[in-house]
Amino acid sequence: MILHTTLPRELIFQELDQSHEEKQMYLYHGIPIIAQPTEDNQLRISQVLSTNPNHFLHPHCIPGRTVSLFPSNLL
Repeated sequence: MILHTTLPRELIFQELDQSHEEKQMYLYHGIPIIAQPTEDNQLRISQVLSTNPNHFLHPHCIPGRTVSLFPSNLL
């Protein structure tokens, strides 16, 4: 079976992998991302889930970057 999707394997096969529990989907500046909350009320971006190629060029939305969890940053 071939499955073509922009979603990561962990979200599709949740029952097979437990690492998805820490990561959640958020909208950051209107860009869908998967991020992991940290202890100091921030998010560590794991993946950009957009189908728009321009979203991957934004410097504020790079995987590995830590961003603030305040509601003004999350749309």
